[in-house]
Amino acid sequence: MFKGDRRSLLFLFGGFFILLDLLFKQLALFVFPSPVFIFGKVGWAPTLNPGIAFSIPLSNILIIILTLITLCFFSYLIAIEKNKNSRFGLIVATFGAISNLIDRIFYQNTIDYLQVYISVFNLADVLIVVGIGIYLLTLKQCHSER
Repeated sequence: MFKGDRRSLLFLFGGFFILLDLLFKQLALFVFPSPVFIFGKVGWAPTLNPGIAFSIPLSNILIIILTLITLCFFSYLIAIEKNKNSRFGLIVATFGAISNLIDRIFYQNTIDYLQVYISVFNLADVLIVVGIGIYLLTLKQCHSER
């Protein structure tokens, strides 16, 4: 497989998850706006989240600016990162951040829809956490091999 093919596949992968997340957010806003729980406190619970992680309250414009700075920083790290797994983790997190940024621009909130006990989140949040987790684990592996 050629290097360009892998990049295309990665962007298709990311685009798929952004579109899937945006579809779920539209369903949460307009089709299924009422909570549906499968197992007690686990299920579908559409919520507008004006804050950032853990619902920390900040102004929307400040969150947008911080997100853009973070995306620039991630882009820089992606460009200089030599380990393909670390780069993959950063790219996955970037796709999640872009999806939440779209929410911030159009709705001045993020649209969360999955509830697990007291946490309500969306697919973009999962991408961010998984991507940063992959990045940190591969950094740890790189440093322990030295």
